[in-house]
Amino acid sequence: MLDPDTKKTYGVTSAVLAWLVFFSFLITFIVSVSFPLMNVGDPERDYRRALHMSLGVVTFIFVALRLLWWLKNPRPQAPKGMPENAYGLSRLTLLFLYVDVLGLGVTGFMNSWAMAYEVSFLGLFTLPVLSGWAVATTGYLHSVFLFFNNIMLLTYLIVFVYHALRYKVGFRRMLPGMHV
Repeated sequence: MLDPDTKKTYGVTSAVLAWLVFFSFLITFIVSVSFPLMNVGDPERDYRRALHMSLGVVTFIFVALRLLWWLKNPRPQAPKGMPENAYGLSRLTLLFLYVDVLGLGVTGFMNSWAMAYEVSFLGLFTLPVLSGWAVATTGYLHSVFLFFNNIMLLTYLIVFVYHALRYKVGFRRMLPGMHV
């Protein structure tokens, strides 16, 4: 059963979705930095690329679900001692991070199709190929979203550490799904 958010806190569903986004993105990122360093034609490289795409599909789905759940539920009040505008900034930073991960997913699909790779989910099903993409354009866009992702992760950490220290709301708020 889905546990909705309340005006006081996030529900279990929000917390679970946030952790799923975190872990799926982390694993996708770890896999993504491993295969470009391998020799072209190495079967392990092809396996890791396919795994990266499958994990990207999973992450894309989790982020989309998290954003839909976020839109459906009421916005919890700011933690005690934290002004509403500061809380709004932390939520806006997280929103930009989620939207960026969606952009990474979309441009990842586009880049895979441009390079004539099938985007498959663990071999269970294959997404339909949308052709007509230029490799240079889609690769560039994917890199832009990745660069922006790094900026957003750094911004997220700075904002949450600042809020934890300035408003004494604790560092647990930085964890996915936490509202302390």
